[in-house]
Amino acid sequence: MFQTKQPLIHKLFEEQRQLFVDFLSCFMKQELLQGKSSKELLSTDVMNDMNHIGLSEMFIGAGTQSITLNGPNDCIKQEFLYKVKKVYANCAHYLQKKLPLASPLLKCISSIDPVTRGKDVTLKRLQKLPSFITNVLTSTEDKEAYALEIHQYQVDLKLPAPSDDSGKLIPIDIWRSKLFTMEKYTSLSKMVKAVISCFHGPQVEGTFNIMSDLIDRRPGRMHIETYSSIQSVKYKIMSREQPAVESFRKKDFLHDAIDSNMCKNLRSSRKCYQEELDSKKIALEKKINKIEQ
Repeated sequence: MFQTKQPLIHKLFEEQRQLFVDFLSCFMKQELLQGKSSKELLSTDVMNDMNHIGLSEMFIGAGTQSITLNGPNDCIKQEFLYKVKKVYANCAHYLQKKLPLASPLLKCISSIDPVTRGKDVTLKRLQKLPSFITNVLTSTEDKEAYALEIHQYQVDLKLPAPSDDSGKLIPIDIWRSKLFTMEKYTSLSKMVKAVISCFHGPQVEGTFNIMSDLIDRRPGRMHIETYSSIQSVKYKIMSREQPAVESFRKKDFLHDAIDSNMCKNLRSSRKCYQEELDSKKIALEKKINKIEQ
């Protein structure tokens, strides 16, 4: 659900819960799933046969069901259905262990969804959000402003509806764009921007793929500005389908055109790298001086 340009992290908590419930409904008794919270779903005994529906009632697909009804004898059919139920149960048990169904962070992130605005649980989760994402509101002023802004945001009648006239939900980045321009919600906007931008789309993921021969344990710690400049240069060179030497080869060094964007990226990459080296050097010198004292 994140392979799109539209931010969807605020939907993750509820979407994964619904995904798990939909999967369980294929082989478990429906009354055990009705109205269950994520925490309750985690404690559900998915391996217990008493919680499963009958073998003939499990979802196996219309095509498979037709074959089992008209094809094999009862012994073979029962053995097949039993194996299907076993696979269902094992998969459900695996999902219980792997899905962050009770993640307090994802719960709090879901509170930035405009649809949840005005609810008591939304306020509580917004109040907890800075305790999980601690690198956004770093100053005391920002924290105090955020504490007030979330109360005002909950009851602000001037904010637009979360859906358009046709009832279709407005993408969160478009809806929040109005909030970002309001001086009234500067600290809240900082937090929301940080949250909705933490996932990247396929375009960003693609740059990591083409950078696979560059990024390893050591340069993997480089600053994002350095990485951005390097990948811009690398992508440009690769798009030309020729070596870097050929890309910059000039017959007439005095009069041939210069690729200003490439030069800018090269300078930016070098500058960021040098600044990083200087900062590390200063930090090391401070550490040495402190030890000597």
